[in-house]
Amino acid sequence: MRQFSLLVVALLAGAALQTPARGVPGGNPLPALLKQAGGPTLCFRRDYDAAHRQSHKGQRTISALASLEADQSGETAWLRVRLVQHGRTRPADISAACEWGDTGGLIPAYRKKQGFACIAVFSTSSAEEAGTVLFDLAPDGNVLSLYFDEEIGLWGRPAPSPMLKLRPADRVFRLTRTKAAACSALEVIGAQ
Repeated sequence: MRQFSLLVVALLAGAALQTPARGVPGGNPLPALLKQAGGPTLCFRRDYDAAHRQSHKGQRTISALASLEADQSGETAWLRVRLVQHGRTRPADISAACEWGDTGGLIPAYRKKQGFACIAVFSTSSAEEAGTVLFDLAPDGNVLSLYFDEEIGLWGRPAPSPMLKLRPADRVFRLTRTKAAACSALEVIGAQ
């Protein structure tokens, strides 16, 4: 299993999250979902057609693909996201270390008190924070909702890399679960 070095994860989680609540009864659905899936990875996707984008003025995102990979406890996860946006010549790749706990109003659009809070990074060798992503999993594991900061750092772009500025219509995504093979393109994101 590809994973960030434990030191980077610890630094990022400790720097951005304030003592996450672990093992909240009935809260974190990830351990059970991974057990049910029989593997360490879940894959989600959404494609937006022209009609959808026309009805959601300002949305640049054409497609969003995301994979979740977790440690055995399910308390720590790695989120990889690829956004394909109108007007961009290459996809926006994002890699983030995540922990379950209190979200404390980190992103106003996320209204739940608990969830996975993720800190994006530019590379595994950088401890520089590159923005926050929150995610929420439906209890049945079929829907992943992503909530982005206004700006997010792109994977593999050395700091001080410009941050990707996201319009309001490109900050919240609701993706549906798909076969794990669909996320094979994301394996290079976050790899050491």
